Amino acid sequence: LGAWGQGAMASVVFRCAPRLAGSFYPNEGPDIEYYHERYGATRAARLPPLLWLHTFAFLTPERFPAAVCALLAELAEDEDLWRRVCVRGHSQPPPGPLLKYRASWQAAAMGNTGANPVAAGKALEAHLAFAELEPLGLPEVRTVSWAELDSESFFRDVDGPGRPVLVKNSLQVLGDSKLWSINALKKFHLSRAFRCVCQEPAAAQHRHVWMHLADYLEYAEGHDDLEPLYLFDAAVPEELQTGLQPPAFLGKDYVDAIVGTRFLHEQAWLAIGAAGSGTRMHVDPVETSAWNIVSEGRKRWVLVPPGVHGGPPGLDWREDGALLAPGAALWFRRAADELRLRRALRLAGALEVEQGPGDLIFVPHGWWHTVLNLEMTVAYTENCVTDANLEAVVATLMRLGDGASADRLLQRKEDESKLRGLAE
Repeated sequence: LGAWGQGAMASVVFRCAPRLAGSFYPNEGPDIEYYHERYGATRAARLPPLLWLHTFAFLTPERFPAAVCALLAELAEDEDLWRRVCVRGHSQPPPGPLLKYRASWQAAAMGNTGANPVAAGKALEAHLAFAELEPLGLPEVRTVSWAELDSESFFRDVDGPGRPVLVKNSLQVLGDSKLWSINALKKFHLSRAFRCVCQEPAAAQHRHVWMHLADYLEYAEGHDDLEPLYLFDAAVPEELQTGLQPPAFLGKDYVDAIVGTRFLHEQAWLAIGAAGSGTRMHVDPVETSAWNIVSEGRKRWVLVPPGVHGGPPGLDWREDGALLAPGAALWFRRAADELRLRRALRLAGALEVEQGPGDLIFVPHGWWHTVLNLEMTVAYTENCVTDANLEAVVATLMRLGDGASADRLLQRKEDESKLRGLAE
């Protein structure tokens, strides 16, 4: 009984330690193997409680305290655990406390300052790996120049048939593009608090934290995370909004008729992403389309057309219907390593493209996509409702039980048609 008692105590300690720290180790999802490979402490966390019960049951009383301490020491070195502690303690918007990164997540949780040369070396190695990521060998998204598109050709060749396109030389949509550089953002917005997205392994829902831009940029240079925080904020500074001009070839955009509703809370975002950050495979809400313009840095996109049976390859679905998509960096790493996944993507009609400064990409409604920032990147993105996808948006809103938003959208379309007729 004494042996079994100390084994049971060890099992309780093992299970409670991460919970007391505000963390739950994942045990499902497509990114778990890479997660376990990355964090040494999870080698212990993968063992089931029953095995711990048997292991610690036969330790002598003299060795039992040392074994438990060794286990807790291993857990204490887990950077992901410390990251979760920090994130869950700073998940309230201002005036709540802002998150500050300090060379490592353990240092941030403890309030320590000072450089961490080991972490900095790992971060540099990881960032170089992202920057040198090779294409997957999938068919490329069609590329055109800004001068080649007008509203008629865009509707005929892109929006109408639902084909993604990359448009070169598109910086004019940002107005004064110099204001969208990292240096200008540092100069004018360094002390401003921005919302950041935090994804956790095997979690279908993300969390939000708020950081000063200065702290996020420091984190972006020194992080060693598998799935980095991503500054993704709908509160775009007024100085940047002033010059924004959505591309004229889109035609009329009716999205403002449904913004702020249950299924589309926001529709425009400033996106500043560290190397390795990005968005998991997803499809934009309620059949909206989207466009994205990069002012600085590089992104890699993979897009999968709508209608693929079972969804895009490489994803898992929980029993409750929630999607478990791996982080963007993990997904691209897996796709690069697994020939079978690349073949499945090709059979599904997937496309890929690298987006650089001045490149605007248009994603038609219904297309799945995942995006990886290859280096520090600044971008702006909007969801939109055009003549090509308005009926699909209305049908989706009706199916979801939001008839009021559907009616408002149809009324907006009718009003615009009347104004257009009067103008003509």
